[in-house]
Amino acid sequence: MPLDQLNLMLFAQIAKNLPERGIDYVPDYSANRMGIVHCAKDQYGLLPDDPMIVRHLDPSWPGSIQETAKRIFDDAHARGASPLVAANRLADELAEEPHPVWGTRNRQIIASLAADGWHEQR
Repeated sequence: MPLDQLNLMLFAQIAKNLPERGIDYVPDYSANRMGIVHCAKDQYGLLPDDPMIVRHLDPSWPGSIQETAKRIFDDAHARGASPLVAANRLADELAEEPHPVWGTRNRQIIASLAADGWHEQR
């Protein structure tokens, strides 16, 4: 089993018990997303204080890291679910939105991976 899959499985097991201990958390793919955002923007050129990057740190933007974490916590508390479940639900919801640059390319990629049986590899 690839290490990244093992890490996700272990985290899911540990994460189940955190809310009952009063510990709020967000999964790393939400909290650490700036590395991905930064790398994704590199190919389009870098700007000082790039507004496309800075907005992720601005709590007035609904898609900011702070607002995303708040949305995850609010959903988790409202549904009595863990933040991991809420974050996955939010990720699934956002994956349905067209990408601002690539449109529906995400759906094409997912369909291609599923057609190749990528998700069934062990």
